[in-house]
Amino acid sequence: MRSKRNRQTAFQAIVSMLLYVSVFLVSDILTASAEKVFVDEEILSKRITTLISQLGDEHYATRQQAQSELREIGIPAVEHLQLAVYNADPQIANAARYLLRSSFRNWTNEKDPIEVQKLLQNYGIEDYAHREGRLYRLQMLKGDRGLPAMLRIARFEVSGRLRRKAAIAILRPRLAKRTDSETQVSRDVWELILSGTHEGKNDTSQWLSMVASFELGNKPFAPDFWTQTVKSEQKLLADKSSETSREALVELTKLASEQLARHDFTQEALDVARGLLDVKYENRELLPAGYDKCVWFLRNQFYSLVEVQCQAIENAKLDCPPILVYMRAEALQKNGDTANGQKYADIAFSRNNRTNKVSTHDRGNMGRVLAGQLQYQWAEREYRAALTENPLKIQEELELIDRLYKLLADGAEYGKAAEVMLPIVKRFESDPTFAKEVDNDSLSREIPQEPGSSEATFSQLFQSTFLYYQALDKLRRGDLESAKPDLRKSFQLAPENIDVLIAMHRNPDDKVWNEETKSLIDTSLADFREKLVRVENAARTNGPSEIASYRASYAARLNNYAWLLVGTNRDLSTALEASQKSCALDPAKAGSLDTLARCYFKVGNFEEAIKTQRKAVAMEPSSRELKRSLDEFIQAAESKR
Repeated sequence: MRSKRNRQTAFQAIVSMLLYVSVFLVSDILTASAEKVFVDEEILSKRITTLISQLGDEHYATRQQAQSELREIGIPAVEHLQLAVYNADPQIANAARYLLRSSFRNWTNEKDPIEVQKLLQNYGIEDYAHREGRLYRLQMLKGDRGLPAMLRIARFEVSGRLRRKAAIAILRPRLAKRTDSETQVSRDVWELILSGTHEGKNDTSQWLSMVASFELGNKPFAPDFWTQTVKSEQKLLADKSSETSREALVELTKLASEQLARHDFTQEALDVARGLLDVKYENRELLPAGYDKCVWFLRNQFYSLVEVQCQAIENAKLDCPPILVYMRAEALQKNGDTANGQKYADIAFSRNNRTNKVSTHDRGNMGRVLAGQLQYQWAEREYRAALTENPLKIQEELELIDRLYKLLADGAEYGKAAEVMLPIVKRFESDPTFAKEVDNDSLSREIPQEPGSSEATFSQLFQSTFLYYQALDKLRRGDLESAKPDLRKSFQLAPENIDVLIAMHRNPDDKVWNEETKSLIDTSLADFREKLVRVENAARTNGPSEIASYRASYAARLNNYAWLLVGTNRDLSTALEASQKSCALDPAKAGSLDTLARCYFKVGNFEEAIKTQRKAVAMEPSSRELKRSLDEFIQAAESKR
């Protein structure tokens, strides 16, 4: 009898060794599936099932050996053990719980990047909060470096809540709306997601596998998948299951609605999104969640749901925040009910649900939020009220005027922008001491300057901008003669304001004026070239640290140089080269991308112009000026077809 047991133990050891080798191959699928490593998971699955049944064996040695082998198999055994927790045999269920709690320490292998290996060290024995923190840090890794590990968590994590967090964190950024092909998710990524989850048995694995199949074209888009997934999640939450959470349901509902709408299942998308309205607003602490939902409803054009949401808050006898009232107004307008839309905008503006006087700070913040939501007229009204309703400190006044005139100029309302700036300009002109105080005030918006530069002070640039807008308004009315002195003085006050030179250049049929403008442009371009060479030479002389310290300044000068060249139709190839270099040095700038798009447009590359301008608009979606340029490029491209 003893020799037979020894033979059995030896046989199990051999099987264990073979399984241990195969486990590394299975792990490779999870972390490097793009390499197309194929193993027979069915054999492994059957072995795991057998071992789990042995957890309830009458012989202690068999039970211990089964536990040992399951530990050696590692992460691929987790899904089976999760199901075994509900086994009718209490001995198997208890052993499965024990293994899940204590046996899977590290969730990584040698093919993971070093930072991932460090993040997942001892992951399996951490508490929920620490594992959640590790997941968040995996999300923050650049590119897709953390994706294989996140797939592992979505498939094998014991906590259903964390599995859901991982799955949604994988899907959310990869299913987001995109405007150009460069930012589309590659097939390799979707193939990695599919290969890492297609054999998964839990719900989150099935979500990921199905979505990857849709995106790869392996299966036709199935609206029922999304609607049923949300219904299942709703039932889990209603049953108070620890597998899910309110947060997971909200995120999944949003994701499902967005995908249904993206594939033109409009009614189904609306029906799913309506599930977000089930919160009862019993106190003001729930209002931020209502605000977030309304933002999302508006962004995804579920306008009727904004009205329902706001009405629910009103029915709860809560003091509805003005921003929510403004959202209700916007939703009504978008649905074609202009009169009621304006009615609610007026209610929000008057703050008639409050007894206290509206503060300047409140008005200013509201104006900024409304401008960001593309409600420019309502934003303008808030800013103007902020400037007139209460006594202001000079810094408050300057900040509000700055926001308001930029809002108006962005909408090409140059005359109105100049009117807003005029009171401050008059003070600068009549009181030099006031101008000096503003320029020297440490709290004022300082203009960055390189050491030894002679760029304009704040007051000079403010006056220059005022004259520039005043001139643009005159030029629009065809009054070049009246605009000339404004443009001259604007340039004298701030020679770095190259938009003034471009405005001067765009007025032909006046030889004397053209000669004057040409001379100023030539001088400015020569100055740009000299300063660019100076920085380049400093970088060569002093090494990489020097160019790093001047990177932003150098990129800005390259951008301005390119903008002046392209704006005055000079040396377009040099303009394009300078702009490309500027964007390479400092890519996260909408203004630089706008310059690059204009350069592409001027050299006739409409496709790149449109693509680049769309990126600029995506960075600053509230900018009407950027959108006007995009429309110009699209119309020109269409006319060429």
